[in-house]
Amino acid sequence: MFTEEDFFEVAAMIAIAHLPVMFIEGVVTTFCVTFLKKVQPSMLPGYTP
Repeated sequence: MFTEEDFFEVAAMIAIAHLPVMFIEGVVTTFCVTFLKKVQPSMLPGYTP
């Protein structure tokens, strides 16, 4: 099932299936970083008072 040509087809389907999850993780991370930047920026790297 996962040999030669079939492997690449399955791998492509799995990668495509994970695209929505990657997008949602990016949105959640953006909201978290934005929230921390407003509330407690000292927790983020590169903070200079």
